[in-house]
Amino acid sequence: MIAMIRDGDGLRVPEIEIGRYRTRKGHIAVNVLGSYNTNMQFIYVLTGWEGSAADSRVLHDAITIPNGLKVPTDPLELEIPEADSIAEFISTIETDPAWSNWRDELATTMYNEWLNRNA
Repeated sequence: MIAMIRDGDGLRVPEIEIGRYRTRKGHIAVNVLGSYNTNMQFIYVLTGWEGSAADSRVLHDAITIPNGLKVPTDPLELEIPEADSIAEFISTIETDPAWSNWRDELATTMYNEWLNRNA
């Protein structure tokens, strides 16, 4: 079974394993860090951090453990086969007000839905 998780959500921990997994709101949960590729396939998953752990602590652990998450050193470095033969390669994308408006509307909708669920 695959559980889809958004930022701020968590997986429940069985009562027998409660330990230190209590969140600031009193729930028992565990953080999961997942990384996926452009085909939406998970390529890295790290579990086991208590629900109140800061995101930076979880990320630091993922990067520093042996065989952990590998982060590219140059984010602008693209692995495109035969990039020289691509005539219309786009290196930058200009901003568009339509995109900004859509993003702002989506953020507002998500926030309002969250408020309604937690009211």
